[in-house]
Amino acid sequence: MAAILPKTYITVDEYLAAEEISELKHEYYDGKLLPRLGISESHCIICGNLIGLLYRQTRKRDCRIYTSGMMVKVSNNHYVYSDLAAVYGQSFFEQVDQKILLNPNLIVEVLSPSTEGYDRGAKFENYRSIPSFQEYILIAQDRIYLEHHVRQPESSWLLTEYTQLTDKIQLPSIDCTLSLADIYEKVDLPVDE
Repeated sequence: MAAILPKTYITVDEYLAAEEISELKHEYYDGKLLPRLGISESHCIICGNLIGLLYRQTRKRDCRIYTSGMMVKVSNNHYVYSDLAAVYGQSFFEQVDQKILLNPNLIVEVLSPSTEGYDRGAKFENYRSIPSFQEYILIAQDRIYLEHHVRQPESSWLLTEYTQLTDKIQLPSIDCTLSLADIYEKVDLPVDE
């Protein structure tokens, strides 16, 4: 008698149905589920600071800021939750319930030890396939460090690194400015000795 093996591949429809009722959120990539793990206090504070900073600058403009609860469709077989996504202009969704964003201009990921390689590598590579995607920000939570990737003509990307609390970042895709001092406000960072 043959053993019944657990199902290792699920369809997009199965994923979306399960995600509706699951307490633990997952990303979906080519039939596989990637669980979203717990996040640290620093991660939460940085995300909260970003939402507040961007909301204040965009509240009277046609710009929407989405938190980590908004799913982003990267491709027909890839769905993710970014830490923050923003759209300048009209937002488009896969379904009428407005739970799956199709056209982010800006995506932000706060780096965690368990996701840093994925956020820098395959996730960023796949994000670049989204036609509306113009800027990618990666923020370290254990030190003052921010990477700002901006799409250039002919699909090349310009990387700028920021390491000082006095640094300010211009976000052309949503016409905003951020300072590292504001992003890292109230975050307990290790003290250099």
